Amino acid sequence: MPTSSPNRTIVDQPQLTRVNGIGLWNSWTRNFKTPLLALLDLLDNSVDAAFEKDPPEPEGTTPGSLGAESSAGPSPDVSSSCSQPPVARRFHGKIHIDADTWNNKTTGLKIVNNSSTAIKDLGKIMEVYSSSKGRVEHGQEHSQEEDLAANFAHTIGENGVGLKQGCATLSDLSFVLTRASNGQVGMAVIAQRLQSEAGVYLPHIYFHSTEMQLLRNEMRKIFSSQQYSNVGQCVADYGNGNLLDGIDRVLQHFHRLNKKGTGEWGEEDHVFCVVLHQLKHGNKVTATNEEHHGAAKEKQYEDNANFLMQELLDQLPRNYIHINMEVRVAGTNVHFHYWQRRLAEITLFYLNIDETNSYMGAPDWEQPAQSYPLRVFCGFDSVRLTSDDCVGSCSVSIYSRFTGRLIKHEEDARALLKLPSGGTDYSQGLTIIVDDMLGNLPLNPTKQDVAFGEQAHGDVHKRNIFAWLSAIARLYYKHHLDTHCSGKKGNLTAKVRRFGTPVVDPTRLKLLDQSYFNEFRDPGWKLMAGTIVPKNRKSMEIVMGPDTLRTFTSDAPAPAPARKKATAKRKRVSQELSGMEEEVTSSPIPSRRRRAKVNYKEKDLGWLEADAEELDDDADDAMPVVDLGVPRTSVETEAQKVSPVSQEEQLCSGSSHGENSVKQEEGPAVQHVRSLQAQIKGQQEQIETLRDSVKRHKDKSHERKKLVRQIDAVNKQLKKKIATLEGQDSAAGSPKSKSAHELQLEEQVDQLMNALVQEQQKKRESDDEKKELEEKVAALTQERDILKRNFDIRQEENVTLTSALEEVTSQLQNVQGQQQNGMMFS
Repeated sequence: MPTSSPNRTIVDQPQLTRVNGIGLWNSWTRNFKTPLLALLDLLDNSVDAAFEKDPPEPEGTTPGSLGAESSAGPSPDVSSSCSQPPVARRFHGKIHIDADTWNNKTTGLKIVNNSSTAIKDLGKIMEVYSSSKGRVEHGQEHSQEEDLAANFAHTIGENGVGLKQGCATLSDLSFVLTRASNGQVGMAVIAQRLQSEAGVYLPHIYFHSTEMQLLRNEMRKIFSSQQYSNVGQCVADYGNGNLLDGIDRVLQHFHRLNKKGTGEWGEEDHVFCVVLHQLKHGNKVTATNEEHHGAAKEKQYEDNANFLMQELLDQLPRNYIHINMEVRVAGTNVHFHYWQRRLAEITLFYLNIDETNSYMGAPDWEQPAQSYPLRVFCGFDSVRLTSDDCVGSCSVSIYSRFTGRLIKHEEDARALLKLPSGGTDYSQGLTIIVDDMLGNLPLNPTKQDVAFGEQAHGDVHKRNIFAWLSAIARLYYKHHLDTHCSGKKGNLTAKVRRFGTPVVDPTRLKLLDQSYFNEFRDPGWKLMAGTIVPKNRKSMEIVMGPDTLRTFTSDAPAPAPARKKATAKRKRVSQELSGMEEEVTSSPIPSRRRRAKVNYKEKDLGWLEADAEELDDDADDAMPVVDLGVPRTSVETEAQKVSPVSQEEQLCSGSSHGENSVKQEEGPAVQHVRSLQAQIKGQQEQIETLRDSVKRHKDKSHERKKLVRQIDAVNKQLKKKIATLEGQDSAAGSPKSKSAHELQLEEQVDQLMNALVQEQQKKRESDDEKKELEEKVAALTQERDILKRNFDIRQEENVTLTSALEEVTSQLQNVQGQQQNGMMFS
């Protein structure tokens, strides 16, 4: 051992740091949120291997991988909704998940799959944190053949830990079995008992024999040797404590992998198998006493296996959306039509996502030059909306890679997408599916989330994606709400609920990638206060797809609302007016001074019915309809009193003689009445305009209420005036008496006109103030965005300066230390 003196520093030789195998095993068992996710991580390897790819590998190369790893193929074309890579003719992927049984007892699970390429060496498979899939720049040990995997869109696993940590999470003892095209078989063991503080031990063995009896003897010899005695103990544990029984169980799996016949695994060139012994997770079974403890444990293992297989049957279609192979769980075929069975109005969108430049600052934010394509499917989930828990809020599911593996699911994504989250907005089962088929999203090691943090501009990448998803959600939701549901969320909920249970017949459905759904094309986008919104929803092109099976129908035109009963007050006024009409029309008329019949038309009395329809029952604050019309009888009567010309001549507009006679013999009183009538008619039009304006504003101001009362008062006075004029005799028509009434009426009309002018002026001022405030808000928002960007830039500069300062300080300390050492030696 090297010694050190007070005046010399001894530096040890560089060496690798030891990894504690027990600690690493314990960390593997804690990486997954649920046992199902660990099982899905194992299936990712099988899916990667069995996924159908084209073209075939060139002769003389072995670009294969473990059943988990495969070579890269052509990039998919996502410019159309049918972009599945061509399928190799002589290969069909298969994955079977079944119970592992012995003596009619279930002890665990086995996962068997074929591989389109040669299976990677078991020694390489068992390396810790090493993978030939995906990001080859992180694995410098990869061979030239392995560099073919640079396009990692074909593979899900990328970190070299899925197989090991998945097995460790589910079981304390697992076996990995392989069979190559030449018949050679191999075995690797992943067991907790093999780990020690000295390091990680994941042994593997290739056997020379291919015939079952010879292979049995070879295995017996190897596992009995001193070198592999610990592995032999693991095999004995698999045989319930008996080494020969354990060997026979392993041979049973090899026999199945080599069995020939239609549909058998012996017909495949490369086969991969994972055996999970005595699963640790599932349903709980409690032993009643010590005597039944052993039977309870056996029952527990069986229940755990059945529980996980049932979960796989239920969850596999949801966790993969592009599987194009044969998948069986406990003998049952799995169909990957999860969303197609549930969603109504499935619609496809295409996005171009910029990974480095924020959409808020880039000039080409709508069609960025440096971007990648992303597909998004939208629909309304009728099953989720009609379920017992009835969680109808907007959800987002993110899928990645060619196989469409579920990476992240947000049950309520309204806050994430910055959508209104109060009440029932975006809560009618709205579902957004993100399909990252080209594999541009970075994944965390367990494929349970998107690892934006590993990218240099990950925050920008994330912000751009969710900003566009928010824009699509708004466009899609508003389109169906307004087009099919008259803008009523209750109608939309009813339409979605109408579909209820999922589609049962799978023959009507295709994979998402092979389907032609509805598309919204070229809606046109613009930025408004940092949010992407469509320019004009009505101008976009909607292409109907034949595979969108569940569609909405537009609401029928709403029937005319039933007329409400008029209030007691209006009934009384109506009765008074009706009585007035009857009284006037039924009164005797002298022959010499015959007055024309008062003509109260329906439009004059229609305000009672119109208001009853439009206003609420509490109509005291409502705007009354005003009738300021003066009956033509008044004017004609005045003309008859002054002029002896007959009524027929006065009404004959084509006779100049009649006109001249009236003009010549009209007195000043009649002319004044005519002028007053014209003023009243003009005033009536303005009142009607104001009435319509007041009805459009439910929140009536105090001034409008005051004006309503004024109009009502004038209305009553005018009607009394009309009744008085009709009942007066000829003497009551003297110019003096009429002049007093006319002057009073004219004064009231002037006051009313002034009130109208003031109200109109207040309305214009209110509109101007509102417009000015909106302009100020827009300016402040823009100024805030500029300040925020400047703040981010200054913050980055501060971080850079801080790092530089720390570096200079460190260098200064080093120089001072060297100077002190030099002084000490001197």
